[in-house]
Amino acid sequence: MGWDRNPRSILEEIYEDDFGGAFRDISLQGLRGVVLKTPVDTGRARGAWLVSIGETSAASVARADKTGQATITAGGATISGAELGDVIVLENNVDYAVLLEQGPLKFGSFKSGAQAPARMVDRTLQELAANFA
Repeated sequence: MGWDRNPRSILEEIYEDDFGGAFRDISLQGLRGVVLKTPVDTGRARGAWLVSIGETSAASVARADKTGQATITAGGATISGAELGDVIVLENNVDYAVLLEQGPLKFGSFKSGAQAPARMVDRTLQELAANFA
């Protein structure tokens, strides 16, 4: 009596279904976390989050997204195509993104501390670690 399918391919399919789905879910939670924690004035920083698979992107986004929903939807579409073992890259290309991450700041009429606490990446990573530890 022979196998209809190779047992290894069955295990790989189960592994991908179980762990691949969890990998994509956690990645989407991370995206949501950083997007929704990004301080909002015009929505430019929130809309500039990019998701790519495997390496950083040379693309830039000029999307103002005060709610973050368009950014999450666009990034979620990329994440849905990721496979277990892929590296999902999340980046923000606005010139002041690092300043937003580093802490409350003030320039012009924009005050990050007044609108949302900074450290959106750091806080999201801490939440993910606490939820999945």
